[in-house]
Amino acid sequence: MSTRTHDRYGVEVEAADETAVQLLDEAVHTLTGLEGDPVAAISVAADSGLVLARCLLAYLHCSSGSRRGYALARDVLDGTPDPSAPRERAHLAAARSWAGGDLDAAAGQLEQALLRHPRDLLALKIAQDLYVTLGDQVNLRDVVARVLPAWPEGSPGAGLVAGMYAFGLEECGDYRAAERYGRAALAVNARDAGAAHAILHVFEMEGRQADGLAFVAETARDWGASYFAVHNWWHSGLYHLELGQLRHALAIYDDCVAAQGLATPLGRADATSLLWRLWLHGADIGERGSALAGAFEATLSDSAYCFNDWHAVMALALAGRLGTAYGLVAELTTRASGTNKVMLDRTGLDVLLGVIAFARRQYPAAIKLLSRARRHVTIRSAEIRCRRIVRSVRVLRRRPLSVGGGSHQQQSDRDGPTFERLHFRSSCDALAWRAQSALIPVAEFHHRFRRSLGGIAARLPQIRGRTSTSRAWPTSLASDFHLLVW
Repeated sequence: MSTRTHDRYGVEVEAADETAVQLLDEAVHTLTGLEGDPVAAISVAADSGLVLARCLLAYLHCSSGSRRGYALARDVLDGTPDPSAPRERAHLAAARSWAGGDLDAAAGQLEQALLRHPRDLLALKIAQDLYVTLGDQVNLRDVVARVLPAWPEGSPGAGLVAGMYAFGLEECGDYRAAERYGRAALAVNARDAGAAHAILHVFEMEGRQADGLAFVAETARDWGASYFAVHNWWHSGLYHLELGQLRHALAIYDDCVAAQGLATPLGRADATSLLWRLWLHGADIGERGSALAGAFEATLSDSAYCFNDWHAVMALALAGRLGTAYGLVAELTTRASGTNKVMLDRTGLDVLLGVIAFARRQYPAAIKLLSRARRHVTIRSAEIRCRRIVRSVRVLRRRPLSVGGGSHQQQSDRDGPTFERLHFRSSCDALAWRAQSALIPVAEFHHRFRRSLGGIAARLPQIRGRTSTSRAWPTSLASDFHLLVW
């Protein structure tokens, strides 16, 4: 018979077994801090019949982004009786929505759960993960911000929530605050790979590669056992790449990414995006592309997430297997469903076909497809990468990429991703100064500025043409902010 007890964060749980609740607590902690492997603990708790444990197991299956994972999630949920408690009902509804392919509905149901229980760490973590998958960077920050008052410093789980908030802040361009919250989270728990990940993003976005490499050297011993470690090592590879240290980046690829990550969708995506960049920079990738494509080919028909399909096409392109890539695209147009189909129709197909066109050296077609995708993309990371591929096409048409020294290297740096990020940041800083100088009310400015970071760089030249002394400027700024929302 089920009774009401509480998890370690003080939220009620409907359970017949206190041991199962303890296992649930451990799994939620492990998942939120990206430590170790949450599956082992939660599988035992799910077998006990604990509804929240079954929901978490279903969430983990769905997070694979695979058709098999969705089917396994539905199997877990089909054997779960309808609970009477509101928290369990909300999670069960969210898990069923995700397993049915409706990620938007799942996120909304978890938001409702957080209104009732703002210290429901499971709901908070899964909601943020859904917003990451959906590419909604504003809500992946704000879902945490909305419940921050319920997580005072020193309370159980507050450090984990700080790490989550750090990632949301970084994704919205607030790098100083992101680093501050990330370091506060690590001060509570040095093994919090999620907090470390947020700080790694800050270094990447601010062009602080040397600081990033020093941070990896200092902290890798703490997060190295995490299932997420491959992705953190991927960031390290990017630092070496942007410093022109191709041999070091290849070593990271071989030893820390490909050697550990090709068995998982995230690991394969990390491997692909790093190897693709190395190839663009002229590195000798040897047979690595073929090995990577082979890792994808075994699972092509199982994918249910166009982000993974995009990386599969990139890997196939590196291996010269364009026939297989075309076949995947054709198959996706008929079998994609739910939120994944929305992503595919809105942006995904153009990205996939643009990558294939790029691999075939059909650069005008690649630019057309990827530029069109950029106009409609809702996945922030996808837009950044599309923009870099488009730039790479233009650079390749103008001159070969080089990692040599001299003025040629300086020009190459100006065309690179580091310059783009630094220009993006300086543009944001300039617009922030002008808005404040025009005496826009602080609250209104804060709201508009946060919602506008993504597209400011593209429209800044026109905005700069207006003087801060013009009385009409603040009114037109409001229109610009509306139009500049990414």
